[in-house]
Amino acid sequence: MTSVAVRSCEPSFRWKALEILMRDCDPNNLRCSTIPDQIIRDDPRITPEIRNRLHVEAEVIYGALGEEFGFVPSPRSSIVNIPSVQAPDLMSPGRWLESPQISPAISSDAQLLSIRIERGSGLHRIHFQSSGLSPDCEHVYYLSPDRVFVYRLGDLSASPTGVVVLSRSPVGPVGSSYRKASLSKRFLAVLKEGPVDSLEVMKYAGGLQDETMVKSEIFEARSNEHRWHPNCVAIHESSGRVWVAVGGLTNLGDAMCGSIRMYRIDVTNTGMELSRHDAIFNRPRPDPLARDFLKMIAFDHRGERLVALTNNNTILVWLLSNNARPIGAPFSIAKNYTSEMNVQGATSATTFTAAASFNPYVLCTTSPSNENHTREMSFISPVASTPMEVPPTLNHPLWKLGNAKAMIAGAASSTGRTIALLEETGKVVIMPLSPQDCRGLEERNATVLNKQLAKQRDTSPTSIRFCESNQQLYLVAVDTGGSVIKKRFGVLTGSQSSSESGWYAPLVFFNNADFYAAQNSLVNRLFATFRS
Repeated sequence: MTSVAVRSCEPSFRWKALEILMRDCDPNNLRCSTIPDQIIRDDPRITPEIRNRLHVEAEVIYGALGEEFGFVPSPRSSIVNIPSVQAPDLMSPGRWLESPQISPAISSDAQLLSIRIERGSGLHRIHFQSSGLSPDCEHVYYLSPDRVFVYRLGDLSASPTGVVVLSRSPVGPVGSSYRKASLSKRFLAVLKEGPVDSLEVMKYAGGLQDETMVKSEIFEARSNEHRWHPNCVAIHESSGRVWVAVGGLTNLGDAMCGSIRMYRIDVTNTGMELSRHDAIFNRPRPDPLARDFLKMIAFDHRGERLVALTNNNTILVWLLSNNARPIGAPFSIAKNYTSEMNVQGATSATTFTAAASFNPYVLCTTSPSNENHTREMSFISPVASTPMEVPPTLNHPLWKLGNAKAMIAGAASSTGRTIALLEETGKVVIMPLSPQDCRGLEERNATVLNKQLAKQRDTSPTSIRFCESNQQLYLVAVDTGGSVIKKRFGVLTGSQSSSESGWYAPLVFFNNADFYAAQNSLVNRLFATFRS
């Protein structure tokens, strides 16, 4: 039940969805159909919005149980059956009740370290355009048009080793160059552009042994007018599965339309396989990427959500099934910006989950105009599993940033109690979060670290991360010049942090003993159904 509880998207519907799954489950083939219309007719309290939320929760539970019991749902089957066109419901503030937590003061002390990265000289001088961290912050990549390096940082409790574990140049037609990259714990995914665009995936953990550990996917064009151009990439690795999401656009002449392609990596005894995964993100209608395209894409910590940021400054969040397929239409937040800021606008988006409530949120960094208008500030907003309208009381601008410059990247801790933002000046700002008066989360204060990176106008969304190492919580940020900022928060003991008391709250579902016993009985009956 651990995976069911952790993945739960609609906690208030968890047990009802379990009851429905148990009632509608066929133990002979471990397949579940959609929630029967009979339930809707018999209970007038179940509105279409509630039905959609039940569908979403049932899909997540079914996928989690499937992994636990060793079966995989059919790729073509889905418990979710959301209408293709529907007016978004208004998000209820009452659902986003967060437990009060004591947030201790955060010091500005940090370490500024450096890695001696290869720079070349003269006409062969290497100019890096982006850098980013692996999820465990043990490796960092540096990307230039002509070269990509992966360096090992090593244990965060010590100085970075600066050992090169991968070095590669674009292979292919003349004029090919690297554009974007993303790291997982073992793999590097790189987008290459030129006469022929492609995706390259390399296994860097333990060093690059031979060409069997490098795979490519070529994006061939059927015609020059409808060529698909990849422009952002994200990679996620967990539980033996590795997924790569590539965002791109197609030039239709009078408009550009975006799309997402999903890939799967399988490591075998003879090498590595990269295959296209059947996942469609442009449905249901209307197409959420019509006349728009992506400028950033990222998985959440657990790979349960895919967040994207479009050229028109719309944030899209898809809930993913256990086989990395979108569950219904994405949740979206559209932002309006003044004409002077349309070029940059929103700069990054990252999703996170509040540990105590399991409520999902999105942190969006922006490049505010001189007006500092509400809609142009970096902000935090709840994330629903289906399309919903967010009321102003839940969409919270980060006012404590004051007159800060453009924020180009952001990160959230695994507990959802702390966020960090990277300013274009190289400054790093840390903000503890607490419950907002009108529900949701807001920042308590802003602490600027006493060390900073080099100035940069653009960066990878993974250039700043929270991670845990040797029972300690760290914040790590990098730039393209080899500088590394490291901030240590304290020692973690079980589910508590000595310097972040109350941020690692224990998991408590219900306080009523009788009701809790009834839930256990329901779960045991469900497990008996699956084991029979």
